[in-house]
Formats: sequence, structure tokens, C-alpha cells
Amino acid sequence: MTLYNYLFPQVALVPRGYNCTAIVPWRLIARRLQRQDVEVVATWCVVADGVEVARMERSFGPANSRERAPQIVFEWNAGDLPNPDEAVFGEIEIATAGRIAAFADRLPVVGYSLAWKRDRKVVMSNPAYKYGSPQIIEMVSTFGSFVEGFPAVRIDRRRDIGQSIVMINPYLRPIVVDVVASDGRPLPRMRVPPRSVRYYNLDVLLRPGEDTWLGQIQLTASNRLINYMSKHALSDTSIVSDLEHLDPYRSDPTHLPLTQRWRLVFGELREKRRARARAAAS
Repeated sequence: MTLYNYLFPQVALVPRGYNCTAIVPWRLIARRLQRQDVEVVATWCVVADGVEVARMERSFGPANSRERAPQIVFEWNAGDLPNPDEAVFGEIEIATAGRIAAFADRLPVVGYSLAWKRDRKVVMSNPAYKYGSPQIIEMVSTFGSFVEGFPAVRIDRRRDIGQSIVMINPYLRPIVVDVVASDGRPLPRMRVPPRSVRYYNLDVLLRPGEDTWLGQIQLTASNRLINYMSKHALSDTSIVSDLEHLDPYRSDPTHLPLTQRWRLVFGELREKRRARARAAAS
């Protein structure tokens, strides 16, 4: 069985003006380890407009047993920025010290991040793959393009209801994004610079004289990027009520026969047992 020295990195959104707490459960990382004599290093870095503004590390060694199961917690305060209202993103990296191959696979663990601010609601979101997502790889391979959508958009001027697509480009090249509305009305393009975050405020869906728009949106991009739908007050994007990820336009089968699903589950369990047995014997 092939072992790996890192897990796929993840990217978390930090909304404008919010502080952030990122939590990664060590217990889930420990389950992936096929060697118990290695040290694991978790890194959290915060990036604002192409500049790394913070970096934190936590190390866990053999003394951190599975029974203790500590949480890996990173906290960052927006007050550390020259402009506290600037949108930023965080990257979570998990790797072994010395790059020793010890993980059974490279899939990231399921953690979460909390965005919080005085006098504001705490908003929770799940970090996304920076790269390596099977659904995204299959999508681009099949359709030759990156496509995501969101099924329920509501903009209401009278009720102060707004939404924005928050686009994160954690890569080294700019990305051009086209957004399409379900009723075909023209919308402007967005260019997201490298290692940056941009807000695409969907109030552009409202034509002069309109107070409400209901429908769906879809976006295509010149490269993969990470998108969240921010639901907020139309008059103030910093008053956030919810963060949700957009849905990828999937090409892989989303439903499998029960017998095929069970074969896949049993095959994975058997392979993990064999790997543990080989690691114990070595």
C-alpha cells in the first residue's frame, strides 16, 4: 500500500471584518497514520490580496495518543490587518515532519471554521479542497470547464436581503469568471487576482425599478476556484447570516446501486486492515 507524507490542503473563507477560529480534529488525522513514531505538523496561514499576513503551526507527536484526541485550534484576529474590513482566506496544511510517508491516503479531514465578530452572528463553514477534489477533477476532465451553480438566490430591496458570491483564488494566476442568471439577463465578468478574494454582489441582478429577483445562477471560470454564497443584508455585506458552498456541476454518478456501494466500503476496510497489519509487522 502506498503511504503519503501529507494530506490535501484546504482553504477556508474569512468574511470581511470577521475574526476566525479554524478547528481540525486530531483524532481524524491519527486514524490515517500507519506509523505511530512520526510527528505531524499542522499549519494555518492567512492570505490577504496576495500577501501572507499570518502563519501559525502546531506539532503533534507520538505522545498525543488517539485516546486524548486533542483538537487543533487556530485563531486569527482581523484587527491584525491594516484594513480590518479586507476579505482574506486561510489555508490549512497537514504534513509529517521530515516528509516521512505515514498517511494511508491524502484526503483532508472534515473540520470547520468559525467566523465571528462583536455584535454579529457566528457563521460556520467547511473548508474546501485547494486541489485534489475527485468531483472537480472529473468535471473538468469531462466538460473541459469549471462550472458551479446555486439553486436559490433571492435579492429583495424592501426586506434588505442580499447575496454575494465570494470567490477565492488561492493559486498563482488570475482567474476570469462569468456568471449566468436563470432568466438570461446579462451580468458583468469578474477577474480574481492571484491569492486573493473578491465579492461578486448579486444586487447587479436587480434592474432599475425592480425590488426583488428570484432564481438560480451558474458560473464558469478559466480555472478552478473556491466559491461560497454569502447571505447578508443588502445594505451591508458585513452583516452575514449564512455561508454555503456552491454546487459543482458533477459528471460522476451521484447514485450507486446498494450492492456496489457496499463492495466499495468493504474493499476500503479490507485494504486499511492489511495496511495496519503490514505497518505493525515492519
